[in-house]
Formats: sequence, C-alpha cells, structure tokens
Amino acid sequence: MTRASIETSYGARNAANDAVERHRSAYEALLEPLADVATRLSLAETRLDRVPGELAALRAEHAAEMDRLCTAHASEVAQLRGELDTVYQSTSWRITKPLRSAGWRFRGLKGFVNRHTAGMLRLVKSIVPWGLGLAVRSANLGLNALTAGAAGWRRRFGTPRTMWGVTPILTLPLLARCDRLLGLRSDSLVFTTYYTTSSFDVNLKRLCEYIYTKHPSWTIRLHKIILRIALMRYDVFHLFCDRSVLLPTRRMEVNEDEMRAITVFDKSLYTYTYGADVRTRQVTLSLGRYNLCAECPEPGRFCMCDDAEGRGNIERISKYATEMLAMGDMLAYVPSATNLHFWPLDITKFRYTEPTWTNDRPLRVAHAPNHPHFKGTQFLLDAIERLQSEGYAIELVRVQGVPNTEVIRLFETSDLVADQFIAGFHGYTALEAMALGKPVLCYLRSPDMALDPVNCPIINVWPDTIYSTLKRCLEGEVDLKELGRRSRSYIEHYYSLDAVAGRLGTMYLRSARFPERINRRIERRLSEIQSRLPDLLRGAPPVPWHLVEQASPEMGLGVDPTLKKVPD
Repeated sequence: MTRASIETSYGARNAANDAVERHRSAYEALLEPLADVATRLSLAETRLDRVPGELAALRAEHAAEMDRLCTAHASEVAQLRGELDTVYQSTSWRITKPLRSAGWRFRGLKGFVNRHTAGMLRLVKSIVPWGLGLAVRSANLGLNALTAGAAGWRRRFGTPRTMWGVTPILTLPLLARCDRLLGLRSDSLVFTTYYTTSSFDVNLKRLCEYIYTKHPSWTIRLHKIILRIALMRYDVFHLFCDRSVLLPTRRMEVNEDEMRAITVFDKSLYTYTYGADVRTRQVTLSLGRYNLCAECPEPGRFCMCDDAEGRGNIERISKYATEMLAMGDMLAYVPSATNLHFWPLDITKFRYTEPTWTNDRPLRVAHAPNHPHFKGTQFLLDAIERLQSEGYAIELVRVQGVPNTEVIRLFETSDLVADQFIAGFHGYTALEAMALGKPVLCYLRSPDMALDPVNCPIINVWPDTIYSTLKRCLEGEVDLKELGRRSRSYIEHYYSLDAVAGRLGTMYLRSARFPERINRRIERRLSEIQSRLPDLLRGAPPVPWHLVEQASPEMGLGVDPTLKKVPD
C-alpha cells in the first residue's frame, strides 16, 4: 500500500471514532435525566403508599377529642332546653301573655317607621328649626323687654349712661370724663388701639383678637352680643362715622342695623368726624390751592375718598342720628352737621413751659407728623434748610409713630411747634402744644377754622409763608413768649375738660330728650363749670385773616404789631 492510501485509511478511522464518541456522549446525556426522573417517581410512590396509614393514625388520634366535643354540645343543648322549659312554666311568663299578644303592634309601628323614614326625617327637620326659631324669638323678646326696662328705670330713677366709641381716638376717654362732669355715667369702648394710647375704659382688644384668630366663625356673633349688652347698658351712643359696634358692611360706615336698633330702643345717637372718616376727593380738591388730596401719595387708602360712597354714608347716618357734629374743615363733608369743637384736653397733664429762646442758641422747632404728606412736612423742611443755608441758627426736631407721651416731652423742650400746612385746619397736636404754652405754626384756611377767630393765637402760615414767618421769629419780630401765654389761656378757656363738657351739656339739653330731672342736674353742672372757667387773655391773631392765602415771601408777612417783641 502506498503511503497516501495508508494516511487516507487512518483519517477515515479517526473520523469514525470521533462520531462514535459523539453518539456515546449524547446517549449518556439522555440517560441521566431519565434516571433522575425514575428515582423521583420511585420516591413519590413510596410516600403515596405511606399516606393511608398516616390518615388512619390522624383519625384515631382525634376521634376521642371529637367525641368529647359532641358530648359537651349535646349536654349544653339539653341544659338550655331545660331552662327554657322552666321559663315557659313560670308564673311571670303566664302573667305577661297579654302583653306578648300585643307585640305585633310594636312590630307594625317599627315597620311603619322603617317604611316612612324619609318622611319622618323631613317632619323632624321642619319641626326643629321652627322650635329653635321660636326659642330665639322668645329670647329676643325677653332681652328686648329687659333692655327697655333698664332704660326706663334709669330715665325715671337712675342716671343715664353714655358710650363713646369705637374708633380708638385719643380723646375718647377724655370725652367720657366730660360726660361725668355733667353728672352722667360714661365709658369709652374700643375693639382695637393705636400706638398713641390704650387707656380706654372698656378695651376689648384681647378678647377680639382671640375670637378673630381662634374662633373666626364667632366674630359676627361676638359683635352682636356686645351690641346687645351695650343697648341694655347705655342710653346715648357717641360714634365716629367710620365704624360702630357691629362690623361694617363697607370699607367705612356706621352699620345701619346698629343705628336702626339704637332708634328702635329710643336711644340717642350722636356722630362725630375726625377727618379721614368723611374726607372725599372731589370735595377736598375744591377747597382751595392747598388741600390734603393734592399731596396724597395713594388715593383710596387713607380716607373715605370715594365721593358717592361718602355721601351715601352721611345720608344713612342722617336718617338715624339725633345730631351730627363736626368742626373745621370736616364741615365741608357734612354740611348739615352742627359746628362743635369736641377735642378736650386734661390741662393738669400739661406743664406750662413758656418759650425761653434767646439769640445765643438755635431756635428749636418741633414737628410730629403721623403722615408727613398730609402735614406739608416737605414745605417746612425746605424753609428750614433755606434758613440754615443763610446762616440762621434754627433746628428741626421731628418724631413720627411714637406714643403721645413722647410727643409731649419733645414739645416741652421746643421753642416753637409746627403743626400742618395744607389741610387748612389745626390738629389735636396743635392744641397739646398750646396747652404747654408753645406758639404754634399752622395753616387755617379761613376764620371759620378757629373756635374764636378774633382771639386765636395760632400763627397762620401756609407753604408760601413758612420761610418768611420763621425768619421774622429768628429776627425777634414776633413775641414768642407772649404767644405762649395766650396759647395756654386759649386752651384753658376753650378746650379744657370743663369747656368741652359745657358744650356737650348744651347739646344734651338741646336734643338728648333726657327727663326733666336730669336736665335740671345738667343745668346746675353747667353753671358750676362756667364759674370755673378761667378768663381768656385776649389779643388779635398774629396774622390778620385778610392776608390768608395772599401773602408771599416778597410781600412780607403781616404780623400783628401788638405781638412785636418788647424788652423784658
């Protein structure tokens, strides 16, 4: 054989061997799972053979327990049957047989209720509100009778009560004191306070804040309850035009339901103005060259502003008010109001400190604006800066947003007090400064703005004349000491507690409809008050009225010659 044929036969044999090996491996791989399945099948058959024996053992194990439970149950049933037979044979069962025979009636009523549940619920819902409404109406009738009875008793035997509220104006407690000077019982009542003071007779701020924050759903009920108590307790209500005991339904108003209730119970209602509560834009702009709306930075925020809304509020109040009171520039917004200056001061709280300024120190000017844009503060600043640039010794001391006690301390250390220069009327701050014996700079639009225009000691200036007026004061042409004395006298005579009480007493005699015995008491008190009032230091106004809004820096400021400074 050749070498090539030998290699070929060897190759064929090797290939055959490889094929045999592959078939052997495949056969072995097939046999292994079959062997495993056969093993598991044998084990399963062995376990299945043991199951009948295990079941028989379990039956034998629990047969005794099952027999015991069945015996116990049969015994319990027999016992209960015996007890039931005993009940059926008892005397009480025989006695109650007639009642049991009527049981169908109760079952029938239950079925009727079940079938007519919706109708029954509607009936209950209609009856309960009617019952509650009847209870509320009965309670209201009782309270109305109590309110009328308390007022009737006071009119016949007791002393009338007056309430001043609820706008937290600084003068409320003082006005209540004025009423007490007339022999009446009076309180000031507020629901909140400003930073100026919190000294009110009835201050409900904490109660209201608690209800408003913790139980807001009771807010309206709270005010109704307070009004009900007030109607029982007071005979005369004094309110400003922006709010009342009941919550307002508009931005500013006296609640009409409250005014109606006051009228129904034959109480007296007097309303007053403080400025923002009645000030409307078009009327203000028509007052003259200088007015509060011309300098207002945000119309609609600080005052009533809306003319239609303001007129509506005044018309509603006028239907119920016994009398409406106003003064100064506020009369323009309430033309039907009585002109009454109702700002009292407790003179004992103001120590007279007359000006002691001399040329060897700067002239100290005090200014305390709550809202500088409404006071004309910028005009004052410009005038003082101009004087300082010219070498005059003058300084401005200004405070804002502080308690009233701090304002008074500032005024005590000043030589001159600047009030306001565009409103056309003086503020309460001017009266406090005058009570300390300080000359006051202020713009009064006309003689009607002064309680006594013939003797008013206020130095009347407006933006055009602030510079020239201060310059004359610095040059000694105005007797500040004399004006200080006249200012103190003016306040003692016209704005003391006695003086304002006298004006209120005259108002009560005119329109309060008090019993005759109360009127006689008020008349006696008025006579005593009049005898206590000090005499007025008379003198012409520092600036003649005919020069108002006519003078200019070039023309010079007309200063009354009687006030020229004279040697000490």
